[in-house]
Amino acid sequence: MAQKILIFLILFISFILNFSTSSPTLAQSNVSPYSATKIYKNSTASNQDDMAIWIHPTDKSKSTLIGSDKVNGNVYVYDLSGSTIQTVTDTGGQPGNIDVRYNFPLSGQLVDIVAFNDRGGGIIRVFKVDPQSRTLTRIDNGSITTSPAIPNYGFALYYNKTSQKFYAFASKDNGGPVVQIELTDAGGAKIGGSVVKSWTGWTQTEGIVADDDHGFVFFAVEAKPIHKLNCQTGICDPNSSVDIDGGFLNADVEGITLYRTANQSGYLLVSSQGASEFEIYDRLPPHAHKGVFKISLSSSTDGIDVTSVNLGSAYPQGVFLAHSGGASFLAVPWQYIAQQFNLTIDTNWNPRGNGGSPWPTGTLPTLSSPPPTGGGKPGDANGDGLVDGPDYVIWLNHYNQSVSNGVASGDFDGNGFVDGPDYVIWLNNYGK
Repeated sequence: MAQKILIFLILFISFILNFSTSSPTLAQSNVSPYSATKIYKNSTASNQDDMAIWIHPTDKSKSTLIGSDKVNGNVYVYDLSGSTIQTVTDTGGQPGNIDVRYNFPLSGQLVDIVAFNDRGGGIIRVFKVDPQSRTLTRIDNGSITTSPAIPNYGFALYYNKTSQKFYAFASKDNGGPVVQIELTDAGGAKIGGSVVKSWTGWTQTEGIVADDDHGFVFFAVEAKPIHKLNCQTGICDPNSSVDIDGGFLNADVEGITLYRTANQSGYLLVSSQGASEFEIYDRLPPHAHKGVFKISLSSSTDGIDVTSVNLGSAYPQGVFLAHSGGASFLAVPWQYIAQQFNLTIDTNWNPRGNGGSPWPTGTLPTLSSPPPTGGGKPGDANGDGLVDGPDYVIWLNHYNQSVSNGVASGDFDGNGFVDGPDYVIWLNNYGK
């Protein structure tokens, strides 16, 4: 009997040890940090809570990093060497999360815009970038309100290829509603906006990032998880939420950003503030977890950003940026991260257009899924009996092309062309 008890105890302890070492939380605690190669901080900065990367249209080495300081009310524009090009004081008071979009049609011209939420004022501020001086000029009409009158919290921009419209998202403090606002040319070289959708039901949410290529927006709930919403028609559907976590996130979940590649794949990166770590997921479903890393000197991180673009000698293979919990934000060359986790390095993405052909003008219909021409499940391009991520990749690789082999190329409605309606068929059957 004693021998049996001893054997049982050995097996039980072995099971516990094996279970513990496979736990995501414990595994993450042993992550070796990267050292930042550059620290961006203006001498007057107090808390640069978030940042955005603006890509220069002709000379990528002249791109800028733009930090928003919610404490002292300034926005700072840095060159890649860390020198301050501009200190913007016309912010309205408390600039929060900040984002960039390109080619906004304004008064007959296409302009690059930088926008952020004024946390105290319940309003959105919009600036345009002068590509020559690389400075910002305010161009909102002063009335892009984020009703109801609850302080703003999170923020992001979104360009919808279906409607060809620009949107902004503002989440409200203390778990208030998320508001979607359409941005428009208000005349007089000014941008205006109006609320087109709002919803409730989530707790405190700050980090937001939009995947313009695929028509989804990711919202990071601080207590977790990440909610991914279908916004392909332009207006988001709150009932379409797909949750992303996998047991790796540690509250508070804060910054969230996308590493974008020329073939519209890449990675979703998330700040787990509670562990001072950064999680990596596949950008495409089923959003597999790829790894976790830390950055020396980075703790209590809020905002993060990343770009795949070759920025010249400073960051020839792209760069990852992270708020340090204080006045500065830190930079790590993307290749440092990519090489450790065997991730893609693709410097060919162009934020102004060649990341993929625009979706057809008009609204994607909500389709009932007809049987695929070759039989089997609707949306199952590779014929394995599942509608999943590999089928999406097949659709993506043939998007906007005429094809002759139907379902095998992602032409799920059998009209000889791989387009948005085929994507809707895949989406409606995903996971089945």
